[in-house]
Amino acid sequence: MPLKYRLTPNTLRTYSGKYLAIPSDNESHTMDDIIEMMIAKGSTVTKAEALAVIEEYHQAIETLITEGARVQTELFSISSSINGCFNSESESFNRDHHHVSINLKAEKRLKNCLHKIKVKKLNTAKREPSIQSLLNHFNKSKDSNFSAGQLLSIKGVYLKFNEADPQQGVYFIDKHKTSFKASNVIKNKPGELMCFIPDALTKGNFTLEIRAMVYRTKTIRTGSCTISIV
Repeated sequence: MPLKYRLTPNTLRTYSGKYLAIPSDNESHTMDDIIEMMIAKGSTVTKAEALAVIEEYHQAIETLITEGARVQTELFSISSSINGCFNSESESFNRDHHHVSINLKAEKRLKNCLHKIKVKKLNTAKREPSIQSLLNHFNKSKDSNFSAGQLLSIKGVYLKFNEADPQQGVYFIDKHKTSFKASNVIKNKPGELMCFIPDALTKGNFTLEIRAMVYRTKTIRTGSCTISIV
């Protein structure tokens, strides 16, 4: 898949030109996704075995970094640095005035990926919530088989809303125009919302509606799609 981007007005004085490219609508993958990808390609290692080895790998790196060492792999290198000024040669490190930072640098194999990345320009998105996919976390089904009480993942753009504003949020609207607001929202990000489907919903088709005041707008804007409750 290509690296998708949109152009946005350049408000940074440090860059010339009227527009900047902002990566947009690109997928995000977890460690579980990576392991599933390995297994799908025919690896004889089980998921449990892979998780165990990767955990030991992570612990080994953590131990080395904690000891002040520099770690270099074919993908990346990790080192530590000390920030803050010292007033004399005799002054020692003091966490009230100094702090340690972690530095991460891409190495050969990651750098080799750069020329392989294809890019795709997207049309400029309207500054309003846009729902792109739904995921049922109970059975991992996508865009179907949803039930009341289950955890729902909503992915898209401009989804984040102000939870302190009672007019904003995630709503399920039935054929009689009755609205049911999701009261249990556990993730509220521009690219993904996670909430529990209200227990009061009965079987049938609902309009799933996101109501949010998008950043740099002054009115509540709406994005919607159809969701079937079974």
